[in-house]
Amino acid sequence: MPREARNVVIVGSGNVAHHLGNAFKRSQNKLIGVISRNQERGERLAFELGCPFIDTMADIPSKADIILLTVSDDAISEVAQQIFCPGKLVVHTSGNIPISALGDASDRLGVFYPLQTMHRNTEVQMKEVPFCIEANTKWGEGMLMELAYSISGSVHLVNSEQRRIMH
Repeated sequence: MPREARNVVIVGSGNVAHHLGNAFKRSQNKLIGVISRNQERGERLAFELGCPFIDTMADIPSKADIILLTVSDDAISEVAQQIFCPGKLVVHTSGNIPISALGDASDRLGVFYPLQTMHRNTEVQMKEVPFCIEANTKWGEGMLMELAYSISGSVHLVNSEQRRIMH
């Protein structure tokens, strides 16, 4: 059964953003923007991924389905406080931070955790990377499962405590 393509905005421009962005680019999903506090790196990543650089959280396109925070663990709560996107799925990629750190960024929250360290200059076989998924709704779980299966063959539903132990 074909999965539905999703419109993804990536927040961040580091290693995880680089690898996930390239994996989504190769999938049927559509990258519709990159947001980064480091404008130069963000613009470079957006160019590499073939999508626009977005200056501020307020400019997240209304057609976004998923806003993917690929920022450091220490920045997740701070960045999430800048987002208010009801109806959009706002997720982080940390193995150690609970879903609750996303606060009130949306009514649909989740975690999209790749269980592998990623370095920019090291090739990642994304199809082999296990993804740990958590969401605050069944709808969100389904959306994240589809997104993960579009780039990997190993996807698991886990809660924040299980993910913390695995990390």
